[in-house]
Amino acid sequence: MAKFHVELRLLGPDVSPETVDVDELLGLISKYKAAVLETAKTMNQALTSDESRMALVRVAKGGDRLRLAVDRTLARPVREVSMAVRSNDWSRCGPDACKSISDVSRQLRPRHWELELPSGGRGAKPVLRGDTAITAPPTYVASGETVLYGTVDDAGREKHPRLRLILADGTPVDVTGPRDEIKRLGARLFDEVALRGVATWNLDTGRVTHFSLTGIEEFRETSLLEAFENLASVAGSNWDQVDAKKFVRDLRGHGK
Repeated sequence: MAKFHVELRLLGPDVSPETVDVDELLGLISKYKAAVLETAKTMNQALTSDESRMALVRVAKGGDRLRLAVDRTLARPVREVSMAVRSNDWSRCGPDACKSISDVSRQLRPRHWELELPSGGRGAKPVLRGDTAITAPPTYVASGETVLYGTVDDAGREKHPRLRLILADGTPVDVTGPRDEIKRLGARLFDEVALRGVATWNLDTGRVTHFSLTGIEEFRETSLLEAFENLASVAGSNWDQVDAKKFVRDLRGHGK
């Protein structure tokens, strides 16, 4: 895929190869990358692993300029992050991107550093500082009992048992619950499972942000044809006299 270059510039006292630790540079880049990728998610961009990659292709002499090679599909998220830093309007980037940039700001604060970001449009490049105003956008959520189907990707933590479930669309969901249930699921790594519990949804993105496990459902894989046959068997003759087109029109309010 086509790439373009993004440059981050580190400004402030004692910015030099001798004073900037490699972990500090990696921390800044990782948090910035997270902000861009979270913005892409908020914009409903489905990215491949290649499109999500940011490569550090050059560190300028002096260690203050970091050049990243970024896929063209991330051009708009990169621009949106820069615009949000300039305006403190994170509604288009989302709360997770806002948190990642807050983490960058927090890292800059003790060293009194500044991070110059790519231009978000006309005017000077935005500069992120330790005291930059960063106000998270309001998050609208809903919760309710449901069953999630997905693949067990990870399980662990002794004190606070949790696992990660990967949904069919690739979305990872953090799952918490009773130790014994998490332990059972840990033995089913990479298996498809059905979990009953209470989910929390971000209403802006439609994503499940958390899931509290209450039980494990038993299910078996089947063909689509068999699934419809089972549904028909359960419904019996209850729907035989229903006009499907009229039923849908009435649901949409067109039959009134």
